[in-house]
Amino acid sequence: MSVARCSYLTRLILAVTVCGTLSAQTPMTSDAREPASAHPKEVYPQIVRLSLAQGDVRVSLPKEKGQGEVPPWVEGRVNLPLVSGSSVVTGKGRVEIEFEDASTMYLGENSVLAFDDLTTQNGIPSTDMVLMTGVVSLNLRPTVPGEMYVLRTETDAVRIPYGSRSNVRVNSYTDATTVTPQAFTEVHLG
Repeated sequence: MSVARCSYLTRLILAVTVCGTLSAQTPMTSDAREPASAHPKEVYPQIVRLSLAQGDVRVSLPKEKGQGEVPPWVEGRVNLPLVSGSSVVTGKGRVEIEFEDASTMYLGENSVLAFDDLTTQNGIPSTDMVLMTGVVSLNLRPTVPGEMYVLRTETDAVRIPYGSRSNVRVNSYTDATTVTPQAFTEVHLG
């Protein structure tokens, strides 16, 4: 079962739980197992979380409408959800981040990572991140046709498109980027 379908089914189950029943007017496909539009046209956030946080880890979440000042930094803790506009900073600590498709990334000590886009539109996840400084190990496997992970640094961009597998370490410096494969991998630079 595809991740997009699982994501859709999760939202459907939540809707049924909250509303109590499915509307009888929901158009069904000919096989009557799922609504005709398995991928709504709306944009919704991906499910991304901290799956490990050890040592000094701080997270800044974007401010919500009506909120005044710049959002404060909170202590990074396991299961803290991340959304577009979030930033993760490590001092003497490290963090593992898990995505909807079970892909993971590990942010090392003294690193700064910002999430510019963590959304899904038409069932296709969009993941755009910026490694400002530090080191990150990527274990990404896009599973939805059209999906692509993008990790930008000060000097380059690493792209992992649908059908690719990445197992690389990326170091971001102010004037250079290094990409070190940890196993057979396919990434696109530029």
